Amino acid sequence: MAPSPLATTAAVALGVFLLVRAGALVIALLQPLLARSRPKRADRPGVSVLVPVKVVDDAFEAALRSLLDQDYPLLEIVICGDAQSAAAFAAARAIVGEAPAVPVVFATATEIVGPNPKITNLAAAVKVARHELLLIKDSNAVLERGGLADLVGELHGRVGMVCAIPIATEPEGIAAETERAMMNGQLAPLVLAGSSLTIDIGYGKVMLVRRADFDAIDGIRVMAPHFGDDHALAMALAARGQRTAFAALPVRQPLHRRRFSDVADRQLRWMVIRREQAFLALFAEPFMTAAFVLVMAWVGAADFGVRPWSLVAGTAAFWVATELGFQRAKGWGVAPASLAGMALREILIPVLWVRAWFTRRVTWRGASFDVADPAA
Repeated sequence: MAPSPLATTAAVALGVFLLVRAGALVIALLQPLLARSRPKRADRPGVSVLVPVKVVDDAFEAALRSLLDQDYPLLEIVICGDAQSAAAFAAARAIVGEAPAVPVVFATATEIVGPNPKITNLAAAVKVARHELLLIKDSNAVLERGGLADLVGELHGRVGMVCAIPIATEPEGIAAETERAMMNGQLAPLVLAGSSLTIDIGYGKVMLVRRADFDAIDGIRVMAPHFGDDHALAMALAARGQRTAFAALPVRQPLHRRRFSDVADRQLRWMVIRREQAFLALFAEPFMTAAFVLVMAWVGAADFGVRPWSLVAGTAAFWVATELGFQRAKGWGVAPASLAGMALREILIPVLWVRAWFTRRVTWRGASFDVADPAA
């Protein structure tokens, strides 16, 4: 009996998306080599690192110390917050000490510039920043030694912004393993592969721009109305013919212990933001998951003349082996619990993806925001 058109379509889809997945992993694996092969700028202009803060989480101290430990000739750190950031300011002052080797400035936001509190804080920092380059960095992103010089080296020619891919580290518990699977196994390969293929993708953990370019597009005004401020900045620069590149070195985001509800809220927030600002990315998201290809394997098994369970098992083995092999080759770490994190990720993504089409309000740092109507 000939296979049905549905089985044939599913078999073709299975082959295509497995090739896309494998291709993305290969390109992402080669991304540091591709980045290092590009021409680099030789000078080292002054850099003002702008760090918006609100709360003191587990990675706060490591992230700040990673800036103090950079071997860079001309650097200042601008820690910015609002009236609710007093505890974070105090913690930062205790970490840097009375006479820090790197100049540290504290800027307090007194005027709300939009619904995104991060950008309100950044507006205060931009006003006092003194240097030619601006590095916007989250307070829980840990730079590698030499990471700042690596970022600066990429910022020349047609490149208007340089980002670094964040890598989840130090997970404790199954919720954190699920988030590591989301970040390292699902998102990072797609972002690095897309960027290597010259797709402009902004990633807000670390963003380095020229002050002149930022002022030319009125960067605060561009970012302020959006919760996906990284995407808004990348698109504004792209409109001027300036692309976004990723540095060879990643930044680390230590996870430690996470609550599963926090992981789900964070992933849902990013999906809703993609719905509002990068529709095609959200639409394509489920097609890049193991859940999708396993369904295609089940439906398309008849086209291959094999039992559904055997093709599903073989497809699952291929997916797990290639992802774990990728993680090991990158040195990002795997653990016995990584398989459970991957499995939960595949359950979570379709559920959140459906919710993302209908959700308006998202949670960020304990506050609720209407992403579809920032004024609400």
